[in-house]
Amino acid sequence: QDVVSRGRCQMQGGRAALPKRGSVMRPSDLFAGCAQFSVALGLAPSVLALDAETDHNARDWADSSSAAPGSDSASLLESAEVQTLALKFWDLFSKGEDNTIGPDDYANFVKRVARVFVPGLSEVQERTLCENCWREAARGGSRLPFCLFFAATVRLAQTWTDSNDAANHVAFLDDLLKRITRLQITSLKTGEVVQDEPLCLVTFRREARSDSPGSCVFGDGIAITCAGQPKEMQVSANFDAQEVAGSDFHMCWFRESLAQRAEDLGPGNAVCRVWAAPEEIVPAGLAALKALKAARASAEKGACVINAEDFKKKGELAQVLAGWSTAQSPTGELTVEVAFDEAGVEVLVDGSEKHFGIAELLGVALSQDINSNIVLLRPERRSHLCKLEELRKGLALAQPDAKLAAETRGKAAASLELPTLNDVLAGKAAKDPQSNLVKPVHKESLLESGSLAVFGEAFLVTQPLEQVCPPSDTICAKPPEKSTKEVSDAFTCHFPRCPDALCNDNRDILNLATTSPLVIWVLGLCDDSGDYKTEVCRRLSAKLGLQWLQPAYVLELAVKTPAARRTPIMKRCVEQLQRGMTVSMTDALRLTMEVMASAPCKTNGYILDFPSVNAEEAAEVSAFVDNVKNLSASKEVRWEEILEDTVELPALKPEPQPPKPPPAEGEEAPAEGAEEAAEGGQAPAEEAEAPAAAEGEAPAEGEEGEAAEPPPPPPKPPLVPNPLANCLPRRVVVLSMDKDEVAGWRMSTLKIKHEEKARRRKELEDAGEEVPEDEEEEPEELPVLPEDEEEQKELFDKMAGDILQTMGQFLRLPSLEPPKVLPPVPDASQEIMAETTDRAAFKKGEEKAIKAMQKQAQLPLLNLHVDGRPPEVAAELLELATGMGQGVRVPLPMPLEGAGDEPKELLRLNLEDRQVSRRWSPWKLHCPVSLHEKSLTAGSNEFAVDYAGYVFLCADVAKMRRFCNWPKQFITEAPKINAPGMHLGFGLLSPCGYRCRELAGRLSATYGFDVVDVVSLLERAAKQPPQVEELPEGAEVPEDADPIARPAEGEPYLIKDEHADLRAGKPMSMNTCVRLIAWALGVEKNMELIRRQKEEVEAAKKALEDAQAAGTDPPADIQLDEDGAPVVPLAEALAVPARGFVLQGFPESAEQAEAFKSLLGLELEQVLQLKPGEEAPEVLEQMQSKGLGEDLPLEPMLETQLANFEGLAGVEGLKISEVALEAEEEQQFVQIRKHIDPFYEVVEDPSMAADIPDPDEWTPEEVDPDAEGEAAEPQERPLIPWGTTGPYCPVTLKEHSWLYPGQKDFQHVYANRVFAAASEEASAAFVREPVKYVPMEREPVLPPPRILVTGPTGSGVAKQCELLSKAYKIPVLQLEDIWRSKVEKRLQVLKDAKKEAAKKEALEQPMVEDGNPVWPPGWLPPEEKPPAEEGEEEEEAPPAEEAEPEDDGLDDEQREVQFVLAMQDALGSHVGACIIDGSWFKDMEDEEMGDDVRTARSLQNLLTKAQRIPDLTVILRCKNDLAAKNTFDFDAIDKEHQERVAEYKKLVAEAEAKEEDPPEAPEGLVVDDDGEEKESDRVKAKFFEKLAAQKQALKDCAEALVAARAPVQKVAADRGDDPTLKAIRWHCRPFVEQRTSLLLRSQISKASPSKAADLLQRGLARKSRFCSANPLFADTPTFPGRSDAFKFAAVLRSRIFYPQSEAELAQLLERPADFLHNPNPSRVAVNPAIAICGSPLSGKTVLAKQLAKRTGAVYISVAEVLSQMVSKASLPFQLSQDILAAMRRGQEVPDQALIDALRHRMCAPDVLKCGWVLDDFPMTAEQAKALTQAGIVPHRVLILSLPEIQVFKRCQALSKSSSEAGAD
Repeated sequence: QDVVSRGRCQMQGGRAALPKRGSVMRPSDLFAGCAQFSVALGLAPSVLALDAETDHNARDWADSSSAAPGSDSASLLESAEVQTLALKFWDLFSKGEDNTIGPDDYANFVKRVARVFVPGLSEVQERTLCENCWREAARGGSRLPFCLFFAATVRLAQTWTDSNDAANHVAFLDDLLKRITRLQITSLKTGEVVQDEPLCLVTFRREARSDSPGSCVFGDGIAITCAGQPKEMQVSANFDAQEVAGSDFHMCWFRESLAQRAEDLGPGNAVCRVWAAPEEIVPAGLAALKALKAARASAEKGACVINAEDFKKKGELAQVLAGWSTAQSPTGELTVEVAFDEAGVEVLVDGSEKHFGIAELLGVALSQDINSNIVLLRPERRSHLCKLEELRKGLALAQPDAKLAAETRGKAAASLELPTLNDVLAGKAAKDPQSNLVKPVHKESLLESGSLAVFGEAFLVTQPLEQVCPPSDTICAKPPEKSTKEVSDAFTCHFPRCPDALCNDNRDILNLATTSPLVIWVLGLCDDSGDYKTEVCRRLSAKLGLQWLQPAYVLELAVKTPAARRTPIMKRCVEQLQRGMTVSMTDALRLTMEVMASAPCKTNGYILDFPSVNAEEAAEVSAFVDNVKNLSASKEVRWEEILEDTVELPALKPEPQPPKPPPAEGEEAPAEGAEEAAEGGQAPAEEAEAPAAAEGEAPAEGEEGEAAEPPPPPPKPPLVPNPLANCLPRRVVVLSMDKDEVAGWRMSTLKIKHEEKARRRKELEDAGEEVPEDEEEEPEELPVLPEDEEEQKELFDKMAGDILQTMGQFLRLPSLEPPKVLPPVPDASQEIMAETTDRAAFKKGEEKAIKAMQKQAQLPLLNLHVDGRPPEVAAELLELATGMGQGVRVPLPMPLEGAGDEPKELLRLNLEDRQVSRRWSPWKLHCPVSLHEKSLTAGSNEFAVDYAGYVFLCADVAKMRRFCNWPKQFITEAPKINAPGMHLGFGLLSPCGYRCRELAGRLSATYGFDVVDVVSLLERAAKQPPQVEELPEGAEVPEDADPIARPAEGEPYLIKDEHADLRAGKPMSMNTCVRLIAWALGVEKNMELIRRQKEEVEAAKKALEDAQAAGTDPPADIQLDEDGAPVVPLAEALAVPARGFVLQGFPESAEQAEAFKSLLGLELEQVLQLKPGEEAPEVLEQMQSKGLGEDLPLEPMLETQLANFEGLAGVEGLKISEVALEAEEEQQFVQIRKHIDPFYEVVEDPSMAADIPDPDEWTPEEVDPDAEGEAAEPQERPLIPWGTTGPYCPVTLKEHSWLYPGQKDFQHVYANRVFAAASEEASAAFVREPVKYVPMEREPVLPPPRILVTGPTGSGVAKQCELLSKAYKIPVLQLEDIWRSKVEKRLQVLKDAKKEAAKKEALEQPMVEDGNPVWPPGWLPPEEKPPAEEGEEEEEAPPAEEAEPEDDGLDDEQREVQFVLAMQDALGSHVGACIIDGSWFKDMEDEEMGDDVRTARSLQNLLTKAQRIPDLTVILRCKNDLAAKNTFDFDAIDKEHQERVAEYKKLVAEAEAKEEDPPEAPEGLVVDDDGEEKESDRVKAKFFEKLAAQKQALKDCAEALVAARAPVQKVAADRGDDPTLKAIRWHCRPFVEQRTSLLLRSQISKASPSKAADLLQRGLARKSRFCSANPLFADTPTFPGRSDAFKFAAVLRSRIFYPQSEAELAQLLERPADFLHNPNPSRVAVNPAIAICGSPLSGKTVLAKQLAKRTGAVYISVAEVLSQMVSKASLPFQLSQDILAAMRRGQEVPDQALIDALRHRMCAPDVLKCGWVLDDFPMTAEQAKALTQAGIVPHRVLILSLPEIQVFKRCQALSKSSSEAGAD
């Protein structure tokens, strides 16, 4: 079968090229079809003439697939470097006499390229690939000229680099040239000939931060382990390490390159380039693999020793090693040489003889600012190495492993794949006849599908690439003239593409503005009246949300429009109609073109319903198309010129006067001339004077003799944005019918309805029931157009002058809905015969007009035959054929009226409870219209507008109406204060200029503002010679005069007087200061213009005073305002700065602010003043603390300066914004940005932010169970629209790398999402700078998982921690022990500090007081004792008392702070993935500890206050008896107790025998002579008391954690270790196995069908990149015909996903991250196409209907098709009439007619959309062959077999049941 090209597949050389995909090709891609048409209908039906995807061919503006600016096909071929490299390849070929090459020469080139990128192809595969590449390059020719070779080479480079940039093509071709060629060097002295082997270089490059690079077979990972001391650090490296989700890592990129050996290219050698031998070609990636292999071999020999002594202060050993690495390679790059010699492979560090090993690799791979032990090695971004594995698998090569293929240079054996068990059992597997074993599966390679460029396009390309057209033999230096389409493409190429990412809230509204309107032109002749086509167009426009236009409708609109509001062409056309004249096709289409500029048309699009065109009118249609084409590509037009009408109607002849009555008797009839004179008055005299004046007689005395100058031509109308931009159609549709049967069909349908109505009425009458009377249908009343002109003006102003929107409501169109009351059947005798239509003439004119369209604009054409299809069916079919177009379309903006004072009320105004709130647009509280006009103006709640679910505030009613008329015009780019054309000015003041320079520099770097430093300008001007005044006109410079020194060009200057004053020490004048600022801003001429204006105003005032004193009228040339003051306009417009500016240290006083405004005509947006806060120290104290004032008198300077600052508050209209003087520079800059930039991302104010729902307080509404109507959708608990961090605190996540739940009291709305902070401090930090904690362009980095397991004694906490550690391969953390050690360490530090402070204080005490030594407290000098006599022993000193524990000097609150800090030390950000043993009961054993201290040391208190709550807390529950059994051995306890009692009794007996007092029983020993209570019972009782206390503590802990929104799970531990472990792991799944979805899980939500439809309709959400496909399995059929096809929906960040079942929806909600990166679905819709055949009564019909029900397909049987086609209610056409005639004649319907009928049914919209199941057809081989030839090819043919005996039995049973039913 032929392959129908539809954009996905291209026919190249008779073979289908692979689709343009960046992922692995799937089987569905092999089908050629489209998104809506079943692939089984891909051949014959005429409706599939639209199968070529033409949307992108018809764009007169570029959509998302547009090229980059200036990157057209010509520029791709004009690069001199690319041309040079192509010529180097070309010189290697053996060319013929005509300078062309043959297929064999080109095959040598292709084979070598294939060995570089896809090594290991067989000879047959290489031959096939060469043939495909030749067909693509030669384009059907037998020889290949250079122009085609050049185009093919550039296309190869373009697809394999995935780029339109010539620089990338140069790098690719240069590398390819060095790989497949060699330099042949011939020594001129010896004649020796050698081939130079290029150097293979591998460059490694570190990157400080990077997103997850993904996997690549050419990459690797290293896990580093450090031991020892920094001086002799032992570093071990383990390769094959993997990236840990959410963990940080070091990123090292590598790239390959080849270089020539410079030493071989000496002057004594001759060099030429030759082809390299195939076996010498180095495949891509081989050098990098060898380098990594050398590093791996070095690492496997043992740990390397590194001296990092100089970096020991960096922190942990890993950080020390990172610091050493940064110092080893300051540039961050290292290049190694890989030499492939006969002896083997040698890898050396570039420029040295040092071998490359693990130490050298680590010396470049580690980044100092990253704390991690994982290094990821990957090829450079956008390298084709990353996709070679995908390419080989997609092509089904024998060896799919790209790494193995490169490493063995293609010699690796093919991989074996055994058949599946099902294939073996089914006998499909091939067997070896000798061994009787199954053979491996042999895969057919897809290399036959295309060329190397096609493979690159299919698997490597991820962006739109420009088409490369072959140049001429001579490469043109001058590009060809661009077409209109290319000019318009260049205009819109900067529009952003619709992103596939999930951070797209603001991007959606921006992309909506750049979505091209959908335009469709419909021509054709169906019925003679044209009503059929009109109805189809109106129905289609309603489905697609477009405006319907028709010239006749527009003319009716013009007639209805008030005369004062008509355009010139409207006035003339209406006058023509009033005169009884016809309106030409030219005028009707031009009038329609004016209406095409209305709001609905230019915003969403329109459908133009063309009238019938005859041959004479085809030229007029051609002119209309040409006019629309020219206007469509213009960015700006002079709209008033377009509206002008140069055609003048001929003057009307005066109406003949009635005959005069005859004169009365006695009166004489007046003379003829006298009568005329009397009637004409003075007219004859005036007419006589006119020629005299025209003859140019001599002027009278005193008049000028020269003729007066003609008046100057009027100025051209201003340029305005083109409302007709992009108005060319995306498709031209031609509807056609062979014969007009519509009128008769409508009449027969009406009669059938009347007959059915009469039948029902008769049935009711016969049954004696009441017959309902027909309700009269009252026509809808249209509004009345007001007659008052003021009311009409207000009506038009409300729609911004849009005639279509204003007057459309006053015109009635025929309803598309069937009438409630049937109209009567017209009397045949009174039927008016329709006007005959020359269908052939109109057909000829239509063809002529279409040819003109195709020739002028190459508009895509769709011919659609609608014979036998009602209008509503034809509209659905046309909707499927045209598609929805690019982008989305939403309703026009709607003003929001009735809001209160708070802006947030606008978000819910007039919305139902279940509807999602609106969002704030990126413009927030500022007017988008004003910003588009380069003015920063705040909007008003009174003029709020809802557009696409976003709220826009306009400045006034006029701007609101303009926005509603054309919203896309004002939102094409993101709002910013530094947009081109904006020149906002700001002043920056600070005491003593503190930090002014730094902050101004930051503003300049961020916004591109000009910084004006007046002091610096004065210093520069003082160094220049003064500017000398210009000499008066006519004055000459004396010859002996010295040359005048002038200021340097581009430097500020002072005039002579200013220079003299400055040297005299006088202060700088105000004019000088302002003039220097004007020079810096480029607005010097403003001072002169304003000065002249003031002089002219003063002169005018004096003239007025003089006239008033003289008592005369004021001079006529002086204009006065309302107050009588003279008004003098400026000589020319004032200049404005080129961009925004910051005045550093200006204005410091009110006088300076006033002078700046009055002398330059500029106003500052606001003045930023650094000022201390309320609780901050005074300015003087702060300045002194900063080291200022040491050389200058600071206090008097500050007094004067601050007083001047205070005076600025009195300047009218000047806004003063305060910035905290005491804050850090970074915080000050953030405060400044918040003041000056209203679009800087900040937390929304409570008055703006939408109310955050509280799911805990939600209660469902009461529903009346007895209410009738459709069942309401189940009520759902409201969900919080969480931001990117979900319910976790973004501050804790960013600063501490810890997931801590945010609290309800600290929830904020930021970027239309909710973020919750952990504490008041975190909330303040987030509000201060949310951008710091919420990355907008990337997902937040997840920390490693931390799971806490706790439980009472005996519940097996330690055992479960050990089992979890083994299962997840992460360590166990003994939290309580670590925390206690951290507490002791901290307290010891405090004690040591206290000792040092006491020792220092003691040293500072005086040693002598009042002449006596002062002993330290507690210390006395030793007493002198007399020496002891001989023989007398000295008294022994009393034993020293035990020293009391040192006091740490902390109170309870301070000690609790130390406890919390110790917990933060124990669970710091350094803690990786771990299982935390949460046993925390040691404090309970300390009976002396107070309750307050125990509470402060409790686990829940420390975890919450330290903000270290683990991801999941698991509390084990266990029964007391089982816990006691797990803890104690009661038999051993009783045995030991009995032994102790026996020993004690023995001692008692011995004492009694000695008649001594019996000894006391040992402590804890209970002697129970009765033996009623065992020791084990006593132990158990005490243990139960202990358990009760522990359980209460655990209960308190769980309650505290739940209150903190932390996840807590209780697991019963009574069932054994394995079941308990299984239960724990089940609860851990969301936090460990499914951790990547941890944050997304809280952001995705279920959406009911009504909610999803509402979100799409309002523009608040869009379909995801999966569209309607299943995101879990993108290639599964969607079955759109099923009732539950789109019932299950989920919303994630304004994207809607459609799983296909409740279970799949649950999977998506549980782990969305697992499916978001699935490949895009195929654009080929594989709908069911099944045919069921078989024996009679075998169940074909039952099976067919069940399959149709389950798949949503349409059940089709031949009998039903024929009956529907010949029924009276069907629209007749030739086929149905032929079939009906055959039936009436009693003949069998021919097979061809059956096939045609099936074709007609299968082209119906429901079948095209849902697929089909064909019942009991075909029945013969001839029918099957005819069906296939007609293009109806089922995917599956099911043949039901039934034994003949069973057929007879079923027939008998059926006959018996029928006879019994008849007897009954």
